[in-house]
Amino acid sequence: GGEVQAAVLNNIGDVYRDLGDREKAERYYRDALAALEKRGETKGAAHVRETLAELALDYGDARTARPLLEDALRTYRAADKRTFMLRAYAGLIRTALQEGDTAAAQRWSADAFAVADAHHLPLPASLQREAARVDRALGRLDAAETRLRQALAALPESDADRASLLEALAETQDAQGRHAAAFATLREAHAQAERLSQARHDRQLDWLRTRFETAERDRTIAALETENRLRRAEVRQRTLLLWLTLAVAVSVALLIWTGLQRRRQ
Repeated sequence: GGEVQAAVLNNIGDVYRDLGDREKAERYYRDALAALEKRGETKGAAHVRETLAELALDYGDARTARPLLEDALRTYRAADKRTFMLRAYAGLIRTALQEGDTAAAQRWSADAFAVADAHHLPLPASLQREAARVDRALGRLDAAETRLRQALAALPESDADRASLLEALAETQDAQGRHAAAFATLREAHAQAERLSQARHDRQLDWLRTRFETAERDRTIAALETENRLRRAEVRQRTLLLWLTLAVAVSVALLIWTGLQRRRQ
C-alpha cells in the first residue's frame, strides 16, 4: 500500500541523509510525502515535512524549513496532537535562532510551554534543547545549563537525543568560560554520537539485508511457480499423449477385430 511505500521511501531518505547526500535524501523524502498526501495521510505527511525541515536546517536553510514546520504545526493543531505540536515548536525555535530572530524564538518557546503546561505534557528533549539555546542567546546561562541537565537526567543512556543535549551543554559551558568542562562534555557528546551512528548503521544494514532476503525469497517463489507451471503443462501433455496412444490402440484393435469378423463371415 501507499503507507508501506512511503515508509520505504522515508527509510531510503534517512540512509542518504546519514551519508550526507542532501539532494537524494530530499528527493526520497518528497516522494514519501507525495505518497502520503495521495492517500490523505495528513499526520504522516506532517511527520515527513518535519524531517524535510530538519534536513534543511542541518544545511542552514531556514527559509525552506520555516513553511514546512508551520504547515506541520497547523496539521497537528487541527488533529489535536499536542505532543507532536511541541516537536514542531522545537523546530520553529531552531529556525528562528538560525535566522537570528531571538524575539520570534522567544514567542515560539512561550507558545510551546503554554501548551505543555495547560495539558501537563512531558517536555521533549528537542524542545528543552532549543529553549536552552534561547536562554543562552538572552544571556541566561545558568538557566540554560539547569534546563539541559534536567533534560539529560530524564533520558536513558541509550536515547538518541542525548548527544545533541550534550553538545548544547558544552556550548553553554564554553559561553560561561568553563572551557575544560566544555571540552569534556563535547568529548562525551561525540562518543555518544559515535555509538548512535554505529547502532543506526547496524539497523540500516539489517533493513537492507531484510530487503535483499525478501527479494531473493520472492524470486525463489516466482521460479518455483514457473517450474510448477511447466511441470503441470508437461503432465498435461503426457496425459494427452497417453490418451491419444490409447485411442489409437483401441482404434487399431477395433479394425483388427472388424477384419477378423469379416473373414469369419
